Amino acid sequence: MIFKRFVQFWCMATFQFKIKSYDNEEGEYNDWQEAEPGTIIQFVLSHWFNDLLPNNLDIIIIKNEKGDRLVIDHENKDVFRFFLLPSEGGMSYYYKMTDIRFMFFTLEHFFSGHLDTLKENLNKTIDDFRWVKGDFVAKNFRFAITRWRIFVQVWEISILIFWWLASCLALFFSLEGAAVAFGIAIIGTAIKFRNYRNRLRWYYDQQHLQVQLSKGDRFIHVWLHGQKKSIAKVDIVSIEQHFYSDSDQDYITWIPLYTQIDFQNGDTLNIHRMLMPQRNMKMKFHQEAHLFQEQQSNKRGIQKKTTLNGYFPEASRKRYVK
Repeated sequence: MIFKRFVQFWCMATFQFKIKSYDNEEGEYNDWQEAEPGTIIQFVLSHWFNDLLPNNLDIIIIKNEKGDRLVIDHENKDVFRFFLLPSEGGMSYYYKMTDIRFMFFTLEHFFSGHLDTLKENLNKTIDDFRWVKGDFVAKNFRFAITRWRIFVQVWEISILIFWWLASCLALFFSLEGAAVAFGIAIIGTAIKFRNYRNRLRWYYDQQHLQVQLSKGDRFIHVWLHGQKKSIAKVDIVSIEQHFYSDSDQDYITWIPLYTQIDFQNGDTLNIHRMLMPQRNMKMKFHQEAHLFQEQQSNKRGIQKKTTLNGYFPEASRKRYVK
């Protein structure tokens, strides 16, 4: 009887949805899939309205053509959390935690486009905005060198350039001031130059790469120059995580720098911490733990460049040849 209330939505415009199951320990969502409202509702019914609640479905995210998103999260037993993230919501979103009976009211108004009525029955908030719209909703373990990382590097270099210019300008006013500014610039350059050089090498090694990697996926999804390949983890012959030493008075701290993955066809994929956090890298190869090795070295440079010609035979460093 409950399902008959939503037959009217079967012929409406399609929506997109993605899910997170309890089997996926790292909380990764699957890719977006298109479906009619009736199909999505039937999917919800089969997972959350049965004697085996929740039947492995943890979270479902539904998105309409405008980009508005409805998130339903199974909290505990028959208690759920409902999130409405309008496409033009700015720093705010709508939230409510209640029992399962509220679910069909929420789905009905979202599919019919009555978001104003839905907003009136939810609580508008900005609490945990970054977490909700970041890790909770958008997490898919797809990594790339972001604009923010590039901005940070440019900003640090800009500070050194500023001190060089300041030292030159100070020559017209005070010789002592020029000496101080020049000395600071020299010291800063000497300390940072090696790091900048290494980061620049890593940027050129991985600037065209995007990698999606998680423990629950049996493939490594790689985008090179916009082209995607899914590489089976069974093709991996060795995984080496390289550490460098950071001396601090009486003890040495070994910090992970990058992970080198070698494949059967001879290709090598480097995953630098500029591209992806290294702390939990070993967890992402839970089934391949026997291939994982830790390499400690004082060298911070690249040992072997990323080469994916076997999987991307037409790819070049400058562009992708169609």
